[in-house]
Amino acid sequence: MGTNYFLCENRCSHCNSSDRVVHIGKASAGWRFGLNIHNTEWKNWEEFKDFIKNEKVFIEDENHNITEKDIFVKFVESKKEEGKHTTPDFPYPGEGVINEEYVDLLPYNFS
Repeated sequence: MGTNYFLCENRCSHCNSSDRVVHIGKASAGWRFGLNIHNTEWKNWEEFKDFIKNEKVFIEDENHNITEKDIFVKFVESKKEEGKHTTPDFPYPGEGVINEEYVDLLPYNFS
Protein backbone atom coordinates (compact mmCIF):
# COMPACT_ATOMS: atom_id res chain seq x y z
CA MET A 1 0.00 0.00 0.00
CA GLY A 2 1.01 3.58 -0.47
CA THR A 3 -0.10 6.83 -2.03
CA ASN A 4 0.33 7.71 -5.71
CA TYR A 5 1.11 11.29 -6.72
CA PHE A 6 0.36 13.04 -9.99
CA LEU A 7 1.45 16.22 -11.70
CA CYS A 8 -1.55 18.08 -13.08
CA GLU A 9 -1.17 20.92 -15.53
CA ASN A 10 -3.63 23.62 -16.65
CA ARG A 11 -6.46 22.67 -14.29
CA CYS A 12 -9.94 23.97 -15.16
CA SER A 13 -11.41 25.99 -12.30
CA HIS A 14 -14.94 24.85 -13.19
CA CYS A 15 -14.64 21.09 -13.61
CA ASN A 16 -11.18 20.40 -12.09
CA SER A 17 -10.02 18.49 -15.18
CA SER A 18 -6.44 19.00 -16.32
CA ASP A 19 -4.89 19.21 -19.77
CA ARG A 20 -2.15 16.89 -18.64
CA VAL A 21 -1.85 14.36 -15.80
CA VAL A 22 1.43 12.51 -15.20
CA HIS A 23 2.01 9.84 -12.55
CA ILE A 24 5.15 11.10 -10.78
CA GLY A 25 5.58 8.49 -8.09
CA LYS A 26 4.44 6.63 -5.04
CA ALA A 27 5.07 7.04 -1.34
CA SER A 28 5.07 3.99 0.91
CA ALA A 29 5.82 3.88 4.62
CA GLY A 30 9.42 2.96 5.33
CA TRP A 31 10.60 3.31 1.72
CA ARG A 32 12.22 5.99 -0.38
CA PHE A 33 9.78 7.84 -2.59
CA GLY A 34 9.35 5.83 -5.79
CA LEU A 35 9.97 8.67 -8.26
CA ASN A 36 8.55 7.94 -11.70
CA ILE A 37 9.98 10.63 -13.98
CA HIS A 38 12.66 8.68 -15.86
CA ASN A 39 10.60 8.43 -19.08
CA THR A 40 9.50 12.06 -19.12
CA GLU A 41 10.97 15.35 -20.27
CA TRP A 42 12.66 15.80 -16.87
CA LYS A 43 16.12 14.29 -16.77
CA ASN A 44 16.46 14.45 -13.00
CA TRP A 45 14.92 15.62 -9.74
CA GLU A 46 16.40 19.13 -10.05
CA GLU A 47 14.79 19.69 -13.47
CA PHE A 48 11.49 18.42 -12.12
CA LYS A 49 11.66 20.79 -9.12
CA ASP A 50 12.29 23.71 -11.48
CA PHE A 51 9.36 22.70 -13.67
CA ILE A 52 6.82 22.53 -10.86
CA LYS A 53 7.50 26.16 -9.95
CA ASN A 54 5.14 26.97 -12.82
CA GLU A 55 1.89 28.36 -11.41
CA LYS A 56 -0.19 26.21 -13.78
CA VAL A 57 1.19 23.00 -12.27
CA PHE A 58 -0.33 21.21 -9.28
CA ILE A 59 0.64 18.09 -7.35
CA GLU A 60 -2.30 15.87 -6.49
CA ASP A 61 -2.54 12.50 -4.73
CA GLU A 62 -4.73 9.58 -5.78
CA ASN A 63 -7.54 10.88 -3.56
CA HIS A 64 -7.52 14.23 -5.41
CA ASN A 65 -5.94 16.09 -2.51
CA ILE A 66 -3.69 18.90 -3.71
CA THR A 67 -0.30 19.05 -2.00
CA GLU A 68 1.58 22.34 -1.89
CA LYS A 69 4.62 21.99 -4.14
CA ASP A 70 7.16 23.04 -1.53
CA ILE A 71 5.67 20.56 0.95
CA PHE A 72 5.79 17.79 -1.70
CA VAL A 73 9.47 18.50 -2.42
CA LYS A 74 10.34 18.43 1.29
CA PHE A 75 8.35 15.20 1.72
CA VAL A 76 10.14 13.41 -1.14
CA GLU A 77 13.53 14.63 0.04
CA SER A 78 12.79 13.59 3.64
CA LYS A 79 12.33 9.98 2.49
CA LYS A 80 15.81 9.84 0.92
CA GLU A 81 17.32 7.83 3.76
CA GLU A 82 14.48 5.33 4.06
CA GLY A 83 14.53 1.79 2.62
CA LYS A 84 15.84 1.17 -0.86
CA HIS A 85 13.79 -0.49 -3.58
CA THR A 86 16.86 -2.03 -5.17
CA THR A 87 19.60 -4.45 -4.17
CA PRO A 88 22.88 -5.40 -5.90
CA ASP A 89 21.13 -8.37 -7.54
CA PHE A 90 18.00 -6.52 -8.67
CA PRO A 91 18.08 -4.73 -12.04
CA TYR A 92 17.50 -1.00 -11.88
CA PRO A 93 15.05 0.08 -14.61
CA GLY A 94 16.92 0.86 -17.80
CA GLU A 95 20.34 0.37 -16.24
CA GLY A 96 20.77 -3.39 -15.93
CA VAL A 97 22.23 -4.84 -12.75
CA ILE A 98 23.76 -2.20 -10.50
CA ASN A 99 25.57 -2.17 -7.20
CA GLU A 100 24.76 -0.53 -3.87
CA GLU A 101 27.37 2.20 -4.38
CA TYR A 102 25.48 3.40 -7.45
CA VAL A 103 22.14 3.33 -5.65
CA ASP A 104 23.60 5.42 -2.83
CA LEU A 105 24.55 8.14 -5.32
CA LEU A 106 20.96 8.50 -6.44
CA PRO A 107 18.93 10.97 -4.40
CA TYR A 108 15.64 9.15 -5.05
CA ASN A 109 14.56 5.86 -6.49
CA PHE A 110 13.08 5.82 -9.95
CA SER A 111 10.34 3.27 -10.48
